[in-house]
Amino acid sequence: MTSKLRKFPLLLLTAILGGLLSGCGDSAEEEARFQAEIARQDRLNALHDACLESPTAVEEYRACVQYSRETKNPVIGLGGGGEELPDDLFSGPGLEHVTVLFLNDNKLTDLPSSLTNLTNLKKLYLFKNEFTEIPEVVFELPGLEKMSITFNRISHISDKINNLSSLKSLDLGVNELATLPKSLAGLARLKYLNLEANRFATIPASIATLPNVEYLSFAENRLEAVPDAITQMPSLKGVFLKDNHIHILPEQWDGMERLAVLHLARNSLSSLPVSLARLPQLGQSIEGHIGRLPFDVDNAEGMDEKFEERGIREVAHGIDVSNNKFTSLDSAFCRVGWINLENNPLTTEKFNFSCGK
Repeated sequence: MTSKLRKFPLLLLTAILGGLLSGCGDSAEEEARFQAEIARQDRLNALHDACLESPTAVEEYRACVQYSRETKNPVIGLGGGGEELPDDLFSGPGLEHVTVLFLNDNKLTDLPSSLTNLTNLKKLYLFKNEFTEIPEVVFELPGLEKMSITFNRISHISDKINNLSSLKSLDLGVNELATLPKSLAGLARLKYLNLEANRFATIPASIATLPNVEYLSFAENRLEAVPDAITQMPSLKGVFLKDNHIHILPEQWDGMERLAVLHLARNSLSSLPVSLARLPQLGQSIEGHIGRLPFDVDNAEGMDEKFEERGIREVAHGIDVSNNKFTSLDSAFCRVGWINLENNPLTTEKFNFSCGK
């Protein structure tokens, strides 16, 4: 069971109750309050234990939701391997405080209609289930800012995706997607889009309708070329295209002045367009620029705060073309702070030597 619930600390409870009774004598009223608080904590502890372990997944789910209802815990975690959630699981008052919902590591194929009762939900985690499409009820959560639905079997995205106009982060990695709906253009606030490990043979031209995306991944797909559409996304800071079959890139990258990281490892490239060498972020000196760059984001203001398990860890502002087919590289790339040429006929050491480094 995945849960962030904790029992009310006994010492803290004792201190609070001691304060309540201090100076109040042994009145029947204070004694009743004391006993009522003890009973409430016993009930919460019982709910907590039931949330962690119950005879059935459904009983666990109901206990976890009720615990959150009574303690105002903003996070609910339901990961007990269940195949179905009761349709009324989130019904009733008292869940307005919930902002984060974990439903990962189950066998779910749909979600209950009562999910719409979580009116302030901001983050929804659905990874490692059995979804073949994004459940319809999700499109009735207009305040959702982050959704991760990786490690499922999604092959189609509904046109209703544009209902989620508050989305800043969308992780659809490790699914069965080969196309994207044009309605994706409605996600004007989207900054992070992960489509790695799907079945894309081409990057849809409609991707350029997302002008505010800063981090984009089509890694581990079936791409052979990169379309010009990528170079029409001036907000991009990181592009991740490793583990494809790419042998050709767009010639003109001018205007991509924010691009700091271009990952093209394990492809079939033998040359790079010289226009890449003119990009100011890629061209910065390596000093001071080795560090963590986000591959996933939790909010637009804290782009460097979070790193997901498939994220980029220690990288420099530059280009990774390791495990390709380079035998030479234009001298214009000598000014680029960091280029990884590992496992090419042209090694990083040979290139640096030719640049006089």
